[in-house]
Amino acid sequence: MVNQSETIENRFVGKLDEFRLWNTARKVAQIKRDKQNRMNGDELGLKLYLPFENYALDPTGIPILTPSFNEQINVGLHTVNNNGGVVLSSVTPTLKLPRPVQAIAFTYSVNNDQIILTPTTSQEIIENVTLDVTVEGLKDLHGNVMESPVTWIAYVDKNQVVWQDDLLSFSMIQGNNLSFNSGILNQGGAAKVFEILDVPSWLTVTPQSGTINPNSALNVHFEVDPDVSIGNYTNDISLLTDFNYPERLTIELKVRKQQPNWSVNPANFENSMGIIGRLKINNVVSTDVEDMLVAMVAGQVRGVAHLEYVPQYDFYLVFMDVYSNAASGEALEFRIWDASSGTIFTDVLPTNITFSSNAILGNLTVPQLFTTGNKMSMDVTLNSGWNWLGFPLQPDVPTNINSILSSFQHTNGDQIKGQFQYANYNGNSNNW
Repeated sequence: MVNQSETIENRFVGKLDEFRLWNTARKVAQIKRDKQNRMNGDELGLKLYLPFENYALDPTGIPILTPSFNEQINVGLHTVNNNGGVVLSSVTPTLKLPRPVQAIAFTYSVNNDQIILTPTTSQEIIENVTLDVTVEGLKDLHGNVMESPVTWIAYVDKNQVVWQDDLLSFSMIQGNNLSFNSGILNQGGAAKVFEILDVPSWLTVTPQSGTINPNSALNVHFEVDPDVSIGNYTNDISLLTDFNYPERLTIELKVRKQQPNWSVNPANFENSMGIIGRLKINNVVSTDVEDMLVAMVAGQVRGVAHLEYVPQYDFYLVFMDVYSNAASGEALEFRIWDASSGTIFTDVLPTNITFSSNAILGNLTVPQLFTTGNKMSMDVTLNSGWNWLGFPLQPDVPTNINSILSSFQHTNGDQIKGQFQYANYNGNSNNW
């Protein structure tokens, strides 16, 4: 006898999570689609499934994963070391729960060497979805059974009336007009009655219903309400015909107020200092690159900067140069522009920063923090004649009219009216 020893080469060294053994060829599209999702375990052709973990539902119904060496078909990680040993690890890759897969009804017929499969599920249910069509167990004319299942992948797109666009994105300044167009395409051979649904209150659509002729296009006009509130909007506008599938047009709209016209000319100053800072608005650290910090001296702008993202530190920071004709000593006051609400905050902390030529306040690791209070600045345009104004915020001196209006220029005989009271300005005593 000849003694033979077993030699193992190319031993796997690494981390393994899930083992799947199939007896059918898998399409590349199927492999890419399913590689980040767990299996249910009953998929056609899946002969062995080792996910290496247990599922247990907590009292709220949320599935909790527990690493395990058990071989199971329910939805853990094994680490193979250089010696071929297996070590259990609680670190798992980002696998998602099984995809929502649903079987559909169909009929079939055979015509010599062809199989005709006809879905009988309602058209709108399978529109714009991917179908995995698998055939197994067929016999040829001699009674031989096919060796393994065969799969085709089909994408269903049968609706003939669709939007010309999939996504439209716009930005606008509140109070300005914004209008745009899209189109409806009828790629079929019959006229279709359509209706446009799910239109948000800030948008007007013309026409919103009608008939589109076969093999034609119809222009649709959209107008945005200029008084739409500040914010970010994402809405799906649905197009419906007798096909009963809502074709979606996604509209993204960003509405902002006109940002303050803050600017500074460095050529007008001899000295400068730098500030590296973070913004905290209403106790939340800002991550909006549209937000601004401004430095002022006695109301004069001396520095302006937007937030910037610094990937090395994962921070949103302002890098601002502040200018002065004095070497030091000027008291700096700050304002913060909150773009998402269109608000200028006027009581920004800290309040004890003074200008110092060539100094740098804050750094990348410990930036200077600027925090808003609850005082805001608002510009109101007054027209000729009477103007009705509302102040929703409670002032520090709500009953002292002279203090409230101390920054205004008045003329003898000016009058302020409320619903039940009024006040006249006496130019001789400089009082209301």
